[in-house]
Amino acid sequence: MTLKRSLLAIMACAFLTTATAAVAHAQTSEYDRGLSSFKKRDYAQALAIWAPLAEAGNVSAQFNVARMYDNGIGTPEDDVVASGWYSRAAAAGFSPAQRELALDYIEGEGVVTDPAKGIQLLHQAADAGDADAQFQLGMLYREGEIVAKDYSQAMKWYLTAAAKGHSEAQYMIGFMYGSGYGVPQDFVMAYYYYSLASDKIDISVKAREHLTEYMSTDDITRAMSLVTEQRMIASTGQNLAVNNP
Repeated sequence: MTLKRSLLAIMACAFLTTATAAVAHAQTSEYDRGLSSFKKRDYAQALAIWAPLAEAGNVSAQFNVARMYDNGIGTPEDDVVASGWYSRAAAAGFSPAQRELALDYIEGEGVVTDPAKGIQLLHQAADAGDADAQFQLGMLYREGEIVAKDYSQAMKWYLTAAAKGHSEAQYMIGFMYGSGYGVPQDFVMAYYYYSLASDKIDISVKAREHLTEYMSTDDITRAMSLVTEQRMIASTGQNLAVNNP
């Protein structure tokens, strides 16, 4: 799972903690029982509970069963089975599954390699609002290995994910502002985005500290003011700004 691991190297292995709103109450109760087993690290029991729900069409259960097979949790790792479950949930329009299936097609894990189909699915998930898919598109456009390198597209998707509080995207925006990739070099904005990510990403703290060596006192003060202002806005439940504050 090389591509997934490279793209998600600084992200936790995410499982859904709640069932989707469309499922019946009885299914939700059973789903929660599986979640309780999972939290107790009784992974085999969690899988045994979620598998019938997945067969019945519960997309949350399908996604979690796929993640368990994808990562070998409570069952031997099996990319083919994982991709099968991702595919069923993705066909129902479930964006997290579209994202994971996209990476399977890009890397050829459990399915025949098809980068074009993978990028299409990743765009579908990103357009549906999946912040991880948006972040991963940003990574792909910045790296330029699967798609043509395009720093403007990379920044666009990073900003979209960052507006949802995606820490890794915030860190990468800080890096791009600090380096001048896709945007004019701007240490104040780099400091700002590094600060937003600093609560969850240790390297962002170090990057911010390093950046201050090239900033004036006035620039640092202005950047800190922007951070304070934005965190006050975020505390009200509003999205973080996509563009320069």
